[in-house]
Amino acid sequence: MANSEKANGVGGSTTATTAMGADAGLSTAATAPAVPPPSMVRKPHPSSNVIVGPTAEARKTREELREKKYMSELLKEECAARWPHTPVHKSVIFLVEEQQLEATGGRKGRKGPRSYLATVELPLLNKKGGVATFKGPQWCTARRDAENAAAEVALRALRTIKS
Repeated sequence: MANSEKANGVGGSTTATTAMGADAGLSTAATAPAVPPPSMVRKPHPSSNVIVGPTAEARKTREELREKKYMSELLKEECAARWPHTPVHKSVIFLVEEQQLEATGGRKGRKGPRSYLATVELPLLNKKGGVATFKGPQWCTARRDAENAAAEVALRALRTIKS
């Protein structure tokens, strides 16, 4: 085996190191770690051919967002399964309250950001003689987010009720 192979780390478990200064004559293979510690591992360059997937944490948050994105569809599917002879648009009613805040500063008459609060009505689920209503827990900046928040509350309640 040639010295150039050992210097490149090929062929053996030891790697050559080059010492500078006063320690130039005392270099050993044990002073340099073979693999950098996990905190020092660098990501590959974007143009390289190495394929790196998302971390487990990033994958989990993406799946949670995907689940939250379609809560209103899940509620509609649940109601269609629970009351098969009633059209979905009659068994689930979304009411969205819109509020526009006034913007401070800027030109006169300028409109501020909008916020939405949704309520879900389930007319077929009678609660003490009236229609069951489920209100979203908070004001949202997007209409779709407000509907999904209210749908999540209604879906949770619908799944806990036995019938």
